[in-house]
Amino acid sequence: MLPEGLNNNEIKLRIATLCAMTGVNSNIGAKFASEHLKKTTDDFEIFACGLVLYQYNNPEGKQIIDKAFSDTDKPNPEYFEKLKFLDFNKARVYFEQFSNSTDPEIKKKIISMIEDNRGIELIKFFLKDSDTEVANRAIEQVLELGSRSTLEIIKELIANPILEKNAKLALAVFGEKEAQQELEDRVRKGSLQEETLDDLRILGLIHDQNVSEILDSWLELIDDLTNLRTDELKKLNKAIQILIKYGKMSSIPVLSRYCNLNYLENEYMIRWEISCNSAAAVLCIVERNTTYYTLHKKIKE
Repeated sequence: MLPEGLNNNEIKLRIATLCAMTGVNSNIGAKFASEHLKKTTDDFEIFACGLVLYQYNNPEGKQIIDKAFSDTDKPNPEYFEKLKFLDFNKARVYFEQFSNSTDPEIKKKIISMIEDNRGIELIKFFLKDSDTEVANRAIEQVLELGSRSTLEIIKELIANPILEKNAKLALAVFGEKEAQQELEDRVRKGSLQEETLDDLRILGLIHDQNVSEILDSWLELIDDLTNLRTDELKKLNKAIQILIKYGKMSSIPVLSRYCNLNYLENEYMIRWEISCNSAAAVLCIVERNTTYYTLHKKIKE
């Protein structure tokens, strides 16, 4: 189906097709990209062809990408973010090229594209960045990656008031008892607010913390979506998304109240999302517990 997308009249769809081809585990993608390259004169489309060719080790692909990023400290953001479709080790050379960019947005884009520990040295580099927005974004990515190799750097960042909160969150995830207790106390004193929900998501990363219990106590007070304001609905939706990952069986009765077909009868999308996410959370909770029960039974036998 992918090659057919290259014949579409919409250039955005053709570019999306080429980007998707970087993830197809076959050299046939490079063959189609090479043929398509001969037909296009659009710079962005040529760049997308280059991504596919470079992914499959065609030298022409790297030449195209090198040209797009040559002689500049501020690469085209639209081009740059497409590097996420490449294997990290291929994209790394460009991440390193722009790691000293004067544009903090480029640095934050690089951080967002580091999804595993192959990029941890770059994360360490950005943790020490003089721009606190960049450093904070790097700490947030540490929370996602969970790499303890950054621990000593994180400890140093606590001295900076702007970085202190995120740094302590990282220490909590790394098992620092004092930071964990501070985080849990703050969450238990909180309510269904954006900042507390962010803390709660981090608390869920810590083993044996009962995120579900805390959220259940808040959501039990909300049994009808009809009269909630949009901002309240958004916070509720965020809470339910946390339960998709961390919810327990005790959450199912609460979530079941939102799995209501009445909320799908109009086009108020946030209620749609809440209803659908609630159903997803119930399914995920059941799946997790069924898997646990089955495994426990096998071990016992």
